[in-house]
Amino acid sequence: MERLEARGEKIVGAQRLAPDSMVTRAVAYGVTRSLWSAVILHWLAVNIWLFVFGGRGKLYVKQTEILHESH
Repeated sequence: MERLEARGEKIVGAQRLAPDSMVTRAVAYGVTRSLWSAVILHWLAVNIWLFVFGGRGKLYVKQTEILHESH
């Protein structure tokens, strides 16, 4: 995360939570011994980021920036 801050990029809440969610998925797998528990938790986290925290808009902005830079 320090590298992002050094380049002047804004770190959003979901990026700060990523290590915690990885630990949560690892614990879920360890307890259930099933990858499905980790998959479901990841799906849930991604959807919360996309629809609750405005991740769709951030993805769209990044995609348009990339398209404009390539021309």
